[in-house]
Amino acid sequence: MSTSEAATKLELARLEAKEKENDHNKRMELRQLEISEEEAAHKRAMEGKEKEMEERGKERKHALEMEKARAQQNIPTNPSNPSPGTASNPRKFPTDKADDDSEVFLENFERACLGYSISTDQYMVELRPQLSGSLAEVAAEMPKEHMNSYELFKTQARVRLGLTPEHSRRQFRALRWKPDVSFTRHAYHIVKHWDAWISGASVKSPEDYPSKCKWSSS
Repeated sequence: MSTSEAATKLELARLEAKEKENDHNKRMELRQLEISEEEAAHKRAMEGKEKEMEERGKERKHALEMEKARAQQNIPTNPSNPSPGTASNPRKFPTDKADDDSEVFLENFERACLGYSISTDQYMVELRPQLSGSLAEVAAEMPKEHMNSYELFKTQARVRLGLTPEHSRRQFRALRWKPDVSFTRHAYHIVKHWDAWISGASVKSPEDYPSKCKWSSS
């Protein structure tokens, strides 16, 4: 092999190596960009969760203030003794249907109650006529002395539907943002699974996390 041929082969090898290096660098840059986008999406989702929780707090506070104002004005809140105009403007609630997502149904029901400023001790009174299937069975099986405990109903309903704290924990830890999912919807699922996990584990404060929450990724 002549010197010129050897030099040519060396140059080709150098160019090929350089091309591979450039290709590798491009792939690394794209991967880094994807990671940055995922981190940014997660940050936005968490910010959305915090905002959602803040809004819920405001809604609950407003509902309590309205309830207090009605009590001071001696306005009845019991559906069996409605205020004037209720008969002509009946309340409308979501109805539990066989193919519906039960968690979404209950979330929409709670929002409707907040919109009508219904106190939590009246939730079950309004909820029972809307139930069917498994949820209706759960309500019927509740002890009569606790038949109006909405929180007890939700706990037993989650158990019946297999929506245990462990299930919610796994759903929360498995969440990953996808390009075809809006940030709003991704944030909704984060809040949904987080709330179900934490409330199901009976967490009342951050100090309860280590003892009541399993944080491993399994």
